[in-house]
Amino acid sequence: MRSVVAARPITLTAPGEVTSFGGTGTVSFNVEFGYTGTYNPQVHGLSLPVVIDGFVDNDPSKTFTFRTVNGVTAHLIDVPADQLYLRFALFDALTDGDDDLDMYVYFCPDNINCNRIGESGSSTSQERYDLFQPPAGRYAVLIHGFETDELAGGPGANYQLLGWSFGTLDDRGNMTVSGPSFVNTGTTETVTVDWSNLASNTIYLGGISHNTPTGLSALTLITIGN
Repeated sequence: MRSVVAARPITLTAPGEVTSFGGTGTVSFNVEFGYTGTYNPQVHGLSLPVVIDGFVDNDPSKTFTFRTVNGVTAHLIDVPADQLYLRFALFDALTDGDDDLDMYVYFCPDNINCNRIGESGSSTSQERYDLFQPPAGRYAVLIHGFETDELAGGPGANYQLLGWSFGTLDDRGNMTVSGPSFVNTGTTETVTVDWSNLASNTIYLGGISHNTPTGLSALTLITIGN
């Protein structure tokens, strides 16, 4: 995946996401520049996830509707203002069996009326929803028990829902970035990210924004498992 944002005459190409592991580490990636001028990479995060324990019944009908019973469990999550990125995720390893759970995401701007903004429905419980510059407010994440493993853990499925967000100005002090301050068109430069002192048994999410004379031109997500 590549993150490309172009606003003539400014062009910049950077990785959409970089994944690594370890409580302390470093990773480098290339950024291609289509302009001559100043460049400023900035840190956002790294953020720990909000971890929500949930349980959902099996839905024999395998049909999703906006509800909170009969095979659907809802989680309400408030997202603050000035966030740059939002992610919700389920993982196969964080259910109690060989379950097929799906995820539906709604935005509820007035806390009453909710509009579906996304969904993730693979053949397993490995689901993810991402949103760039999410509006502040309440989000409803609905988990659908499309098919749960009745032999492992009993009827229904226990699971953990993870959620991350990081802000436009949000340096948590656990990640740094270095790169050139001035670039030339047609060149490729190296950006290096370092992190340290991360907790174990979790996943951090952050980002490196690529800022040019016209403002934010691309975002590289940084995912660190430890």
